[in-house]
Amino acid sequence: MKVIICSPAVPPSTRGNAKSAGRIAEALSALGVEVELVKYADLTPAKIARCRDAGGLLHGFHFGVSFRMLEHVRLPYVLSQTGTDLGVDLAQGNNYAKFVCAATRLIVPHASAKQEVIRFFPEASSRVCVIPKSVSLPEQTEALDENLLERLRERIIIFLPAHIRPVKGISDAVAGFSEFLGQAPPELARRCLLVIGGQVLDRDYYDSLNLACARQVLHVELRHEQMRGMYELADLVLNCSYIEGLSNALLEALHLGCPVLARQIPGNTALNELGTSPRQESSGRTSMVQFFSGENGAGSLAAGLLRLLRDESLLKQLSAASRAEFAWLGDQTREGAAYRAIYEEVLAEAGSKRHP
Repeated sequence: MKVIICSPAVPPSTRGNAKSAGRIAEALSALGVEVELVKYADLTPAKIARCRDAGGLLHGFHFGVSFRMLEHVRLPYVLSQTGTDLGVDLAQGNNYAKFVCAATRLIVPHASAKQEVIRFFPEASSRVCVIPKSVSLPEQTEALDENLLERLRERIIIFLPAHIRPVKGISDAVAGFSEFLGQAPPELARRCLLVIGGQVLDRDYYDSLNLACARQVLHVELRHEQMRGMYELADLVLNCSYIEGLSNALLEALHLGCPVLARQIPGNTALNELGTSPRQESSGRTSMVQFFSGENGAGSLAAGLLRLLRDESLLKQLSAASRAEFAWLGDQTREGAAYRAIYEEVLAEAGSKRHP
């Protein structure tokens, strides 16, 4: 079986699409699937022709980018929904419905996303599939810089793993953290440090944040091999995004037992839908993820930080529960096998159409 996986970014980039595409390609390769992982910009006619000659298919990440790059490709294709393809692109004008609905399968990471895709594309409802994500964090981590470790020593670390662009809500994170510092007991406030870990993707936005002048805020660019070490140092992990599909960073954090405080948006609240296995959904258990309101983001975030960081026993409870509940996320073989099964169905259907 031959498949080309196309994504706006691929490893070593640490962007969400790159992490997902790279993780799935790795799992499929381990299962014997011939995988070619390419950025859309590097998808050439020759690559497509070789895939067609091999009787293969294409798997595109992000509905909108797929449309712009794959619209005229004559191969069976499946599409994976990410985050901004629904929350931004479609909200601004559904101009690629025909292309999306022509996909043999539309793959989403959780049940709420499935309902949202069906709302946009009702004619494709029978072809929307849920495949829960896994996580991939190298066991052999690259050491964090000694200067960074020195700055983190004896600190209460609030870690925001996010590349710097407006959709990640970093301005709310900085403002909310500043409010929290003004409200917290002095000894607690003195020890806290907000660490923003990610690349600068929007320079104008980054400049507007003026992070160098923000109180007790540190921005660092981390490689994927360094993320495990940063999660293990974090006392609390934040997500302040305005839009998410299902955050790889939050799944990684939960898998490693990090307490999480996230903006209350559909892609984040879906984390509490996940059960203790990929085949379960949550049914009335204690919320593993704590939320702050999307409205009055900074003030609500400050209140959430104050509530959690003043309650060490709650943080320990959330950490232990997350590590137990989300252990199954480390099974990449499960995720790869689910994709391979989808590909087999798609190629069988394509074959039956060619040879009725």
